[in-house]
Amino acid sequence: MQTSRERGISSLERISPESVIEEYLTENSLNDQLIKDRLDPETRVSVVIPTYNETGVITRCLQALNEQSYRAFEVIVVDNGSIDGTVREINDFREQANYPLYVVEESTPGVAVARKKGMDEVLRRVLERRNGEYHHILVVTDADTIPPKEWLEKITRGFNHHLIGGLAGTHEASKEIEEKIYETMGIRNYFNIIPSLIELFEERGIGRIKMSGPNSAFTATSYALGGGIKHEIDSNGNPKLNETNNLGDRIRQCGYRLVPLGCRVIKNRRRELYEILTNCKDSYFPEGFSSSGRFNVIRKDELELLNVACRNVPKETWENYRHKMIYKVIINFIIRPLTLGEIKRSDTQEIFTPEEIQFFLSNHSFLPNDQYLPKVIGNFLFRLETMLSL
Repeated sequence: MQTSRERGISSLERISPESVIEEYLTENSLNDQLIKDRLDPETRVSVVIPTYNETGVITRCLQALNEQSYRAFEVIVVDNGSIDGTVREINDFREQANYPLYVVEESTPGVAVARKKGMDEVLRRVLERRNGEYHHILVVTDADTIPPKEWLEKITRGFNHHLIGGLAGTHEASKEIEEKIYETMGIRNYFNIIPSLIELFEERGIGRIKMSGPNSAFTATSYALGGGIKHEIDSNGNPKLNETNNLGDRIRQCGYRLVPLGCRVIKNRRRELYEILTNCKDSYFPEGFSSSGRFNVIRKDELELLNVACRNVPKETWENYRHKMIYKVIINFIIRPLTLGEIKRSDTQEIFTPEEIQFFLSNHSFLPNDQYLPKVIGNFLFRLETMLSL
């Protein structure tokens, strides 16, 4: 006998959302009630935020949620063993929060474990509500983000078709960070060239849409049908960092569409600045990411890290790191889908030259350290800035 998940993969038109969620909760043995309050009948959105030692940044995120134009939402913070007063800071903010704010604990280290705990608790409460309304929206973000006022409103509007299972948003650095880098290094839009590049791919309809932890949303049904967030381990025994995108891929395989959200959140750049300061060889996988699944060396103030980097890191290192960031985006969004046959070379002609595509195809399995990378990325970056009118 087929499960609702198997039936859903063959026909999303005929699935029972209630059955899909029930089966997911049964498979994941979710019997404990972490939040005593029942899900309000009028609440349509749950925002899940994992935290680990986030004093000084979590309040900014919670305050930005206070200012949302859309009001029918709740926030669930999943603390992953903070020892710096993060939970106290959240509880102190609760008095001024104009939305339901809950804190649950997850002792097992890892951002994926924490995200899963919060998302699964939402599903339990959606099912408990049993009012026949299962088009609930699950939103994920990080503690060090600042969403704009229209963020949740755009998310609710984005789910305008029952076959849309996920919304993929981007994230950018603050104006203060970008202005400081431009003043000291002479590089404009240093970090924010990345969301601009991703949005250009989305606008031209090429590449693979990727979901990200700082800014993504799912329906309760698509989340359950896709198997939820999974805590995955790589071949070296370390936790993978792409749990949200992997969920998106599984949801896509079920027949749902993933579409761009068209809304950025501001994201703290502590991790990237740490990598620039230590001249890490492989961007997005910092040396400070421990096997316990925590970024345990980048809890310093963002502006403090920026000032130190601007004083001590030569411009060449800044430029090389930027090239690596752009290279990673091209590989993940364009080259890997190209090698899997998901897109055609002809789809890329508006943005890339044939020589660039061939270069990336020849080097897509590792981060090349050859002399051609700065030249290839530099030429592409020049054209990109022209296309974006930056």
